[in-house]
Amino acid sequence: LYEQNAASQLDLDNAIAARAYYGNTVFQVVSLELKSQTENEIVFSSCVSKGGIIQDPDRTVTLQLLNGTWEVVNEGY
Repeated sequence: LYEQNAASQLDLDNAIAARAYYGNTVFQVVSLELKSQTENEIVFSSCVSKGGIIQDPDRTVTLQLLNGTWEVVNEGY
């Protein structure tokens, strides 16, 4: 049970990091979906809007573990 909770917290922390990435862009996050996860990389699919209009297709946000911190290393289609 502890490991499951720790993994859930890790997922939550990384979702927050992925969502925070958009804070400095023209996009607003509608939803994030975990697409894949390895020891050193996490990929989210993100549904975003721009000016209230949903953008299609969904975008992809990739985080990598760099020096002990998860950082966005790629974002786009």
